Amino acid sequence: STQTSMIPFTQTPSQTSSRIDPTQLPTLSNSLKEDNVVFYTKKQELPPPAPTPFIAIDEGYSSPRFMKSSLYAVPTTEDLLRNSQIPFSIYIQPFAVLHEVEEQIPLIDMRPSGPTRCVRCHAYHNPTDTFLNGGKSYRCSFCAFINDVPPDSYSPLSPSGQPFDIMNRPELLKGTVEYFATKEYCFRPPTPIHYLFVIEVSQSSILSIIPSVTQAIKQVLANSPQVSYVRIGIITYDTCVHFYDLKSNVKQPQMLVVPDLESMYLPTENIFVNYTDGKLAVDFILDNLPAMFSSSTINKTAFGSALKAAHLALKPTGGKMIVFNQHLPSNGPGSLHTRYINSNSIVTDKEFLLFQPQSCLDKPQFYPEFGKVCAVDNVSVDLFLFPKSFVDVSTLGWLMLRNPL
Repeated sequence: STQTSMIPFTQTPSQTSSRIDPTQLPTLSNSLKEDNVVFYTKKQELPPPAPTPFIAIDEGYSSPRFMKSSLYAVPTTEDLLRNSQIPFSIYIQPFAVLHEVEEQIPLIDMRPSGPTRCVRCHAYHNPTDTFLNGGKSYRCSFCAFINDVPPDSYSPLSPSGQPFDIMNRPELLKGTVEYFATKEYCFRPPTPIHYLFVIEVSQSSILSIIPSVTQAIKQVLANSPQVSYVRIGIITYDTCVHFYDLKSNVKQPQMLVVPDLESMYLPTENIFVNYTDGKLAVDFILDNLPAMFSSSTINKTAFGSALKAAHLALKPTGGKMIVFNQHLPSNGPGSLHTRYINSNSIVTDKEFLLFQPQSCLDKPQFYPEFGKVCAVDNVSVDLFLFPKSFVDVSTLGWLMLRNPL
């Protein structure tokens, strides 16, 4: 007979677990814990990770707060970019909020001639351009075209190849600067900012969203640092469009009703008022909207007519209409019909059709064409929806597709 003895097996510490130690994995956690990383725009190649707080030092290249690329190793050919399957895009935010210790953006006044630009590609004169001919010309860093330096900007070159007055030339030192706009850059003479609030006042809106909307508007206006330069207007709508005659010396403005939805017009010239001068009139309307329409039984809206009225009011100056809507447009221009979802289309190759814009009942391309007209006239549309039922966001979204502001 054969006797087999069993040798006791003891696990060593390395054998007790085959799990990966998470502390040894690469992670951004350490970067996220760092506060106010200092980023030098010229000395460092890669910007801080997106969630990391940082302080940017502008050394001639724009801060990643204002301009940031999705790729910092750019493929040299289109095929290589396509095969990498990584999108190549530039994120641009011109008016990003600066860190409290960062240097403010220089504001340069080069009126009346305007900023120096390349004759060929129109790139702005910048720190990466190369000076030639003793400072009388420069080579564009974008297209390599040699441009003459304007006589009023000429300065002899130092041994380093830079103008002697470069410390007084922010456009040659900083990656981000601002210029006073000259006449050729202005679509129309500068005017105060115009905000037009377009508010649905149907029965269900009055009972649900209006108190919150009016309080939010008052709060935003009260906390805006530039409110003294802003002109405010208010339009309300259900199956009619309501205008308000805003005058700076009137505490209780008059409401003017336009029932003709097809031929919209402005019944008063006093649609806008400087908020500082007309605060009492604007606040009176916002405070009393629920009471003014408390007896309404209307739950249909002339949404398209209200948009056309807002465009008429903003067309001479440009500006922004801020629209608060709850119902599917049902009366007048831009009326839509409810689309019933076929459950058999969900999770099939036909599902995408549910998200395609629909044709309006009166004019198939009403919203795309209206968006184009607004863009041409420098009128922007912000749309806030509070739906209780289907409102067809895919169609109304055409309004914002070409927003200029």
